[in-house]
Amino acid sequence: MPPKRKAADESGPAKKKAATTPKLKKSKAPKWDESEFSNEKPTGEWARKCVDRWCLLAPYDNSISEKRWEDYYNERSALDKVNSSGAPESKEIVSEELCQDTWKILRKASSDLAAIVLGSKLDDADRKKQIARTLMGSLYFTELWGNDEGDDTPREVEAKTRLYSPFGAGHSIDFFYRYHLRARMFSNGERFSSLFAKPRMRIEIDPENPTACSAIKRNANGALKAASDAVTIFDRNGSKSKGTTAANIKSFEGTLFCTEGWISPLKLAEILLAAANVMGYRERDKTTPKSVLEKFNYFDGETNGKNLLAEELKSLAALEAKEPTDQAVVSIPQRLLLLARHGGANENEAGSSRRAASA
Repeated sequence: MPPKRKAADESGPAKKKAATTPKLKKSKAPKWDESEFSNEKPTGEWARKCVDRWCLLAPYDNSISEKRWEDYYNERSALDKVNSSGAPESKEIVSEELCQDTWKILRKASSDLAAIVLGSKLDDADRKKQIARTLMGSLYFTELWGNDEGDDTPREVEAKTRLYSPFGAGHSIDFFYRYHLRARMFSNGERFSSLFAKPRMRIEIDPENPTACSAIKRNANGALKAASDAVTIFDRNGSKSKGTTAANIKSFEGTLFCTEGWISPLKLAEILLAAANVMGYRERDKTTPKSVLEKFNYFDGETNGKNLLAEELKSLAALEAKEPTDQAVVSIPQRLLLLARHGGANENEAGSSRRAASA
């Protein structure tokens, strides 16, 4: 007796199951109104100066002392000068050997940060726009050095940056990014890169040494390593590489946004890489940072925010066109805060980034 045919034989070839896309997790609505902070602006002199100069948003931590706000003001004001085109203080972040425009790099990274937030899931569209606009003017170089390979790509980059929270809680994150790629004719060449990030506690605010990077330390041999309380986002040495976990990535959300579960791990990873300008120097080798991003997913409803950013940049350009053209020194972060300060291209409110910078 012949064996029975399988059902697939009777009705033709077995059909392949349709590929299923994994269901995306949902964003948690931020509970800023229920946080331990306040929606009321602080009343102290230095706190008000900080809120006004950098367009800091609620919630505010009203437990911060006036002395701490004064230190915050002096530290960040110093970085405004360092990140000013034409300023003598900017020499530490303008690397002639790198053969790239520091200010274009800073503007691109800052706009990328805004796009990431604009693509987040938040029912209050105006609130989301406010956060993105303030964040756009919250990124600073503290040190930059590099050299060109000779083909318009870098052989080496060593960059230190700082990203301040857009909220009035006094928080910030320090970044250290190192990249090196050099081909060798008779070997595998030299290839290494690393990114360290560290949330800064308010007690680490240091107006006497505003460019100090808390994400790194020197070992016994004098080599730069990640600080003990820093997170290694990625680290590659030759063929060996390692990345970080979703838990480590998510640990930065509270520091930056005073909430948890609102921003997906992928968006947070994008923020960390953008704030460090990773892949922003025309690097030829992008394998390691891309592998970090590939580990994570967006939340349901999140986008890359690029379409919304395009409209924001048009409005920003219109506001910048109204700024004085005879300024020898221009603070790039203050220029990028024009939208946060005035609200859009059609805003007729008096004032300028120059006046804010002199406050």
